[in-house]
Amino acid sequence: MEPYEISNLTEEALSALERKDYARVIAATDQLIEVVPDDPAVRMIRAEALLKSDAGESAFDEARRAVELAPDSVQAHTLVGLAGWRYDRLGAAQEAMQRAIELSGRSPRLLIDYAWFMASERGPRLAEEAANEAIEANPNASTAWAALGMAQFRL
Repeated sequence: MEPYEISNLTEEALSALERKDYARVIAATDQLIEVVPDDPAVRMIRAEALLKSDAGESAFDEARRAVELAPDSVQAHTLVGLAGWRYDRLGAAQEAMQRAIELSGRSPRLLIDYAWFMASERGPRLAEEAANEAIEANPNASTAWAALGMAQFRL
């Protein structure tokens, strides 16, 4: 496959992801993986489509492959965190979310996701800390306030 064909197919996969045509994303990334198996972007696109289409452990496995290929990628770690949360791999999810937060420079959006995760699945004390940090960064974030409420309720 020529480089321009790889680029076109990648764009097609991204467009299908935006349209929520997950079957098309998976088909396109299947083709891409045959040609560029070590491209972390392709793995992340595929992981996101698998996650959003409830493809079970495949989403988690694909996201972990993306992390192996791009260990400093916020998006890859976030996908591992979300897939781990959804498919009951809670230790891996917590670790991946914490790494994504570090890599992102403590993104309020990621702190909010982490706070919700911790409040609902793990430790409400860490959830409270993450929610407070997110609120400090963005006092108007209603989801951060809701996560804080959930954490405090669990405490």
